[in-house]
Parts: sequence; structure tokens; C-alpha cells
Amino acid sequence: MEFVYLRLHELEKFAEENFSDKKSTIAITPWRAASQVKNPFAREDDVLMIVAKDKTGKIVGYIGILPFILRGNTEIPIYYTTCWRAEPCAEKGTGNQLLKRFLQYTNNNVLFSDQEERTAGIIARAGDFHVGYRNGVLLRFRYALHTRTRYLKKNGVKMLLIHILHISGILKIFDFVLNLFYDRNIKKYLNDEIQPVSNLNVNNSVSTCSSKTLSIIHAEPDEDTYQFILEHTPANAVTLVNARLVDWWKNSNWLIQQRPEIRDVNERYYFSSFANDFHYDWISVFEDESRIGLACLSFRDGIVKTLYLWYKEDCSETFFNALIREILQDKNNHTLISFHEKFVEFLLKMNIPAISRLEKKRYTAIPKKYFKFDYLMQDGDGDYGRT
Repeated sequence: MEFVYLRLHELEKFAEENFSDKKSTIAITPWRAASQVKNPFAREDDVLMIVAKDKTGKIVGYIGILPFILRGNTEIPIYYTTCWRAEPCAEKGTGNQLLKRFLQYTNNNVLFSDQEERTAGIIARAGDFHVGYRNGVLLRFRYALHTRTRYLKKNGVKMLLIHILHISGILKIFDFVLNLFYDRNIKKYLNDEIQPVSNLNVNNSVSTCSSKTLSIIHAEPDEDTYQFILEHTPANAVTLVNARLVDWWKNSNWLIQQRPEIRDVNERYYFSSFANDFHYDWISVFEDESRIGLACLSFRDGIVKTLYLWYKEDCSETFFNALIREILQDKNNHTLISFHEKFVEFLLKMNIPAISRLEKKRYTAIPKKYFKFDYLMQDGDGDYGRT
């Protein structure tokens, strides 16, 4: 088996050639490669992907590499995985070989922000890492079968039937009728539980924000925003968000709208590639003239993710109330996913009229040489914020 190390200046050419070979598995889409070479924290000689090929030259596995810096310290290069896959046809142990080479190349300066339990076990055995997890929740509060079935990858008779229902518009009608009921429940919840925002305190703790006027502002981050982030990023946080990171996110998406000529990507590429709508939103909550909380959210076809939350501790529940109100009242949103544990605890105590509520775990790992076990990762760390 051959392992190919692709450096920053080689990645786009590889992606174009790989994409053009219609018989090949896609290791990385051209638009994702174009974004990753613009990573402001990557250097010209950085390896951005390791590809495994069999004796015939066929791609049978790959692991993506995302260079980063630790808490804004340019002296400490750090790396995330952007993807990690061994194809079903690959030799046994290909996935482990890719991980081993990734760890060797990076000298174990690796952060894992989003892993399954089985993968976390492999990482724990592979190097000197703290392995932990965060509790999260997937909350569905509106029907969106029409939207959620748009880019399904699975094949078969069942998926053909779903596709027919999708293009016929039947699923859209189904969603509309069912949401008439759920939207009434959401409206009642917002009126009963959150209006006015400052009156609700679910654990009866003392809050300095209990009797002041709140305002909510949607705006791109400015100098004051970054100062608030600096002041409210905990000392054990892995990432200090800055303008370079935000500008890269905003100006080079990994997800694009599907077009007929690239429809076959769904069969050839295992990871996310399409979205009808993908964008970020920055929400600030002010108490009178003072900012008490800030959220960076991603929106993907109605799925909301809490990438980063910063707030004053004594105003946390007032901030959480304002944030969930903003999310629920927009009828384009149907699902919320969060692994911000304090926000998750708050959501699970609230009587939100959800269609379904699924509690989940996200496994993480970080080198012991940099952090003690009580490190803090947020949902936007790594590549999760790009999809």
C-alpha cells in the first residue's frame, strides 16, 4: 500500500484530478480544497491530507489535516482532523495506519473535537492524550422532511420512494400541515415561558440581570465584539476566536448548492458537500447598554448549531433564554444541535415543545503536554463549524 502526503500547494490540483476521475472515490471536493489552502493558520509546507492507495493506484483511504494554533499562540502549531476514512475495499488496518502516520507527522500535536466512542478508544491507545466527552442534545422542534431529504446519500427502493415524494412536493405539504400544530405550541411556549425574557430563572439563582431591559442585535463582529470574546474566553479554552478565523469561515465555504453536473458527488464522497443555505450569524444580547452574552451560530438548511457561546456567568440563564427565543421564533429553523454543556443543561430543564429530543455525547481528545484534563472545547473547534 502507498501513502501519499499532500502539501498545501498540491491539494487543489489533486482534488481537481480526483474529482475528474468518475470511477474514483472522492477524498476531498475541489471547493473544500480551495477553502483549506486559504486557511490563515496553514503554512506552505504543511501536509493537508494523507491518502492511502492500493497496488493499482486506487484510493482506499484518507485522513485530512487542519493546521491551527493553540489559543492564538503562533509558537505552538496544532492540528485537527478534517476527515478520516478507510473504504470498505481497503486492507484491514488501513484506518489505523492513516491515524498512525497522521500522529507521526504532527508529533502528536493533535486535537480531536468530534469523535465517536469507538474512535475515541483508538485515539486513547494511540498516543498520550486526555480523552473526554461533552454531553449534548439534538432538539427537533419543527417538521422539515422536505428539507432533510434533499441531500440524502443512501440508495435503494426506500430512498427512491423518498426522492419521489420529495420532488412531487408531498413532503413539503406534509411539513406545512404538521407545523401548523407545532408552530402554535411554539408560539404559546414563547409567550408563556420566555416573555419577558428577564422574568424566568429556572434554578432560582440570584441574577443581576433580572430586572433590566434586554435587547438583541444581529451583527458581524467588530472590535468591541472581539474584546468581549477575549474577556469571556475561559483560561482552559482550547481556542481564542479572532478575526482571521472568522474571515476565513465567512469567505470560503466547504458546502455549496448542488448542481446537476456535480450530483454524483453524493455517491463518491462520504462527507458533507452540499447545502441549499449555509451561513453564520452573530447574536449579541445587551442588558441596557451592556453586552451580557454573545453567540456565534451556524445555520444549514434550518439546522442550528451553537458554535461558540460567551457570556457573563451571573447572566447566563437570561442570555440562554434570549438565545433560544431567537432560534425558535424563526420558522426557517427546525433543529437545534448543541454540545455547550451549560446551555444543554438549561435546554433539558425547559419544557420546549419538541417533536423529538435526543441526548448525545461528543468525544474529544487533547495532548496531555498542553492541557490538564479540564480543558474546554466548544462546538466550533476543529472543522465542525464548517459543516
